[in-house]
Amino acid sequence: MEAHNDIKVSVIIPCYNAVKYVEETLQSVSGQTFKNIEIIAVDDGSTDDTFSVINNYKDMDNRLTTIKIENGGSSKARMEGAKLAKGEYLLFLDSDDLIDPTYIEKCIFIARQGYDIVYTKARFFGRKSGELYLPEFNLLDFLCSNCIYVSALIRKSLFDLVGGFDTSILQMEDWECFINMIKNGGKVYRIPEMLFLYRKRDDCSSKSDSATLDEMDKSFLAIYTKHYDFYRKYNLGLKDLLWRMHKHYSNRLRRWGYKLFKPQKYMKEYKL
Repeated sequence: MEAHNDIKVSVIIPCYNAVKYVEETLQSVSGQTFKNIEIIAVDDGSTDDTFSVINNYKDMDNRLTTIKIENGGSSKARMEGAKLAKGEYLLFLDSDDLIDPTYIEKCIFIARQGYDIVYTKARFFGRKSGELYLPEFNLLDFLCSNCIYVSALIRKSLFDLVGGFDTSILQMEDWECFINMIKNGGKVYRIPEMLFLYRKRDDCSSKSDSATLDEMDKSFLAIYTKHYDFYRKYNLGLKDLLWRMHKHYSNRLRRWGYKLFKPQKYMKEYKL
């Protein structure tokens, strides 16, 4: 496989109280077969020794730059890292996840063929094992439920064009960003190899474990409202989405959908 080392990739790692995990994450980046990378680790106001760990890692890999900011959440930290990025492509990697040594090389190979968002199949590790099921990309299904994790390789010029992550969205801000990129011509490819490793922490402190149903519902509605024109282009009104998303959205949102669109079913379902 041609290396394409004339291209630079910026790996941005937002870190918050990740002292137990971040060195292993950094090692997975340092060990990439694709060498022309820069690593930007952004400490998001950690209260433990995370910043010392990432700062000390500079002795192991001189491609690493570290910054410390006031706590503002992972999206803000990612955006601060993106401001410093000099690469043609970006890869946002959470401070407890891992990538296979060939991840960047294989993603770049595909990206050079005209794709703007490239990702691979994935698996869990830590508290949970096995494949992280991600269906093959299909736009209509994707508009109902995200199938691309935040650590996809993405073209920086397109990311910048759409304004990056919307920090006003509490959850699923990566989904919103991908929708925005695709709406602006972005092309997607999933590599059928399990090269991304998503950690399920033993203490259940992963972001996906701590998200509340209320936050998820509000974020979904914010995304739909922001991209209403794109959803309508594909004949996906809110009513259509609610039925297509039957297996994905929360019980509270389903109940709201029944009440709004199928009052008789709502009355029967909830015995009112």
